Amino acid sequence: MRPERTVEEERMARPGEDLQRLVQVIERASHDDGNVRVESPKRLPDKDTGQAREHDVVLTFRQRHHTFVMALECRDRSRKVGVPHVEAFYAKCQRTGIDRGLMVSSTGFTQTALEKAASYNIGCLSLDQAARLNWCSAPGIEMSHVHMIHVHLDVVPERQVGVDAKLYTDNGTLIGEKETLQIGRQCIRDTSSPTDGPVTKRFVDHAPAFHLVDENGHRIGMRALAVKVTYEITTELMPFEFREYVDMAEGKQICSVAVANVDCASVRGTLVILREEEGGAKVMFVPASRPAATNTAASLGLEQPVDRSSPDPKLGRVLG
Repeated sequence: MRPERTVEEERMARPGEDLQRLVQVIERASHDDGNVRVESPKRLPDKDTGQAREHDVVLTFRQRHHTFVMALECRDRSRKVGVPHVEAFYAKCQRTGIDRGLMVSSTGFTQTALEKAASYNIGCLSLDQAARLNWCSAPGIEMSHVHMIHVHLDVVPERQVGVDAKLYTDNGTLIGEKETLQIGRQCIRDTSSPTDGPVTKRFVDHAPAFHLVDENGHRIGMRALAVKVTYEITTELMPFEFREYVDMAEGKQICSVAVANVDCASVRGTLVILREEEGGAKVMFVPASRPAATNTAASLGLEQPVDRSSPDPKLGRVLG
């Protein structure tokens, strides 16, 4: 597994990586059933040397007892793909056990490259930028960001306790500063409307799944838990990029897509609206390949109060 890169490293990604990520996202959106696995990148052993060789995007189709492996090579260069590139890709596919190879170019193919690819049964696809798509008039998707400012807990115990008593969930989690913040986020989980500056709300749970432990180690039940939350919500437009996926040999459009890259707080990935040539659109969110953030609030045992919250920004509405 590759280590996660910094923002600066992302900006300095080698040529072709942006195209590779986009192809991976489109293929994942196109093949979202359990019989197809999409991996990018994927390294396969060379039959002659045993050394691992990298393919940009690999699709593994499983049908009962049969497996079919397809590899896509992404070429994002200033010049069209020529015969040497086709021959090199074909040779790599032959030595790594690929059943079918496809090349994706952002600048197209020379005529001789198309002819050579046809003789090798290699598909040639283009992924051209489009100024707009006639089926998508939205400029992008609006994201809401929840900024937590302050959370305060007021407890109502069944009997009087000292100031040194500590608050626990009924599953044994000690409530500290981090857990308090998570409780506040949970309370405003369903809140997504932008606010004009900071907002303070109070939530009361009359059957809390919490208890106190006093200085002598005695457990004291609770009658209620009040949560006072101060937060602010801002919005940001994530613009769409429009692309057309075309089979160059047949001169036929495979699909067109509107994609928006989402990278805020614990939500990171790509929103895809995909429309195939046959008609009909599919909307899908493809998470980035990094571990998802753990939602501590979900395990805190807070019974549902008047309102609840999430630490994550909302995937907002697609703007028209």
